[in-house]
This record gives sequence, C-alpha cells and structure tokens, in this order.
Amino acid sequence: MSTERSQTSSRVLMIRPTAFARDDEAAQTNSFMQKSTETAERVQEQARREFDALAGALKEAGVSVLVFEDDLELPDSVFPNNWVTFHQFESGDGHPLLVTYPMCAASRRRERRV
Repeated sequence: MSTERSQTSSRVLMIRPTAFARDDEAAQTNSFMQKSTETAERVQEQARREFDALAGALKEAGVSVLVFEDDLELPDSVFPNNWVTFHQFESGDGHPLLVTYPMCAASRRRERRV
C-alpha cells in the first residue's frame, strides 16, 4: 500500500500586476532578476497581457482562478508563492493549513497580507 499522496490544484491564487517591475533591493539576493532594456511602461503592459492570458488558459482548463488586485502596487506582488503556501492536510482546527514565510528583502515584506 502506497503512502504517497499526489496533490493537484483545482484552484489557484493569482495577484494582478499593477506595478510589476524590477525590485532593486530584492535583486541583490535574487539572481533571476535582470535589468530590462524595455521601458517600465512596456514591462508593465507585457506583465498584464501575460497575466490575463495565463488566467484565461487556466479557466479554460477548468481551474478556478481567484484573482486579487494588488492595491499596494508592489513590484513583486505577482509572486505570492514566495511567502504563502496552502496544504491539503488539516491543521488542528479542521481547516486546510496555510503557511506564511518570511521575506529577506524589506521591500517584499509588505506583500504578506494574511
């Protein structure tokens, strides 16, 4: 008897990019962040297009997409997977477990909203 459990998601959380940009403070410890040759407006426009396309594709595939608006206008807010995870096993009170994580860069700590 296998004790492995597979986990797939029928729901996802996405945060709409309202101020997507390179965060210079976070870039000091994140080698994936590169300076763009595009204008800030072009980068933001592309981020919105890619966000809408991904949300649409997920919905078409039958995934429930919960979209939060980034009312704080943070450059990295589209990456909630860096500070929160949801788990199918239950905590002591019978609810699914939500875990939040600290953020290294002070500029990213404002993203945590739970």
